[in-house]
Amino acid sequence: MSDKAYLNGRFVDSEKATVSIFDRGLNYGDGLFETMKASYGKVLFFEEHIERLFRSTERLAIESPLFKELGRIDDKGPIAKLIKKNGLTGKEAYVKILVTRGTSRPEHGVPLGLEATVIITTGELKSTAIASRMKRGVSGIFFEGHGPGGNKSLNFLSCVLARKEAQRRRVYEAILTTPGGELLEGSSSNIFIYKKGELRTPPLDGAILPGVTRATLLGIARNESIDIREEALKKSDLSGAKEAFITNSLIDIVPLVRIDANPIGTGRPGRVTRLLQKAYRNAL
Repeated sequence: MSDKAYLNGRFVDSEKATVSIFDRGLNYGDGLFETMKASYGKVLFFEEHIERLFRSTERLAIESPLFKELGRIDDKGPIAKLIKKNGLTGKEAYVKILVTRGTSRPEHGVPLGLEATVIITTGELKSTAIASRMKRGVSGIFFEGHGPGGNKSLNFLSCVLARKEAQRRRVYEAILTTPGGELLEGSSSNIFIYKKGELRTPPLDGAILPGVTRATLLGIARNESIDIREEALKKSDLSGAKEAFITNSLIDIVPLVRIDANPIGTGRPGRVTRLLQKAYRNAL
């Protein structure tokens, strides 16, 4: 039996859900997405994710009367209903929201009065694999490219190519860098290092996605009296760090223990990373 998806106000079989070939998300990447974790029916950091999505829809002038319904987290909201319909209330799951500007004939200009396409899908998370990565850590590579910037837009090609190269080289994540070797973020994560008694991460200057887990973790680190510095970082800062880890809403905090086949610190998850993993779990 097919699971269900939410498409423009209706719940439909996901295998039968379709959008127009003229949808602007398909033609131009003219849209946004948001991915959240649901733990046993509860969407974690729902308000923060929805706020980021709506902040971007406002910035990009994407409109829909469905947005008000989309922002409901109670049992009558579409996300809660979809989780229940797909039998995920007793499991860990992902929730993905995809919003495009809508459908119009192929033209770069934006016709007036377009109504957004709104899609929600869900699926079970591979919790065992995530737990294993959190415990043992993962390897990564450097990749010159750029992320989605301040908006989590559908223009995600650079990140796709970065992840493809990581897969080819049989590592978990690609850490995006500028041509000058400045760290940006992972292909689907934010990056942190621990060096000289400080937790450091690239600043939000328009080039870095304002990750929900990133923001939560910075607050937790302050509560743990860990010194924090948001500053420009070089590849050498990561290579020479005592500890490093990556974050996103599905994997939480995963130690990064090798970069370009070289160990970071001892090559094992470090003390500060473990402390923050525990504090983050307690905050959920």
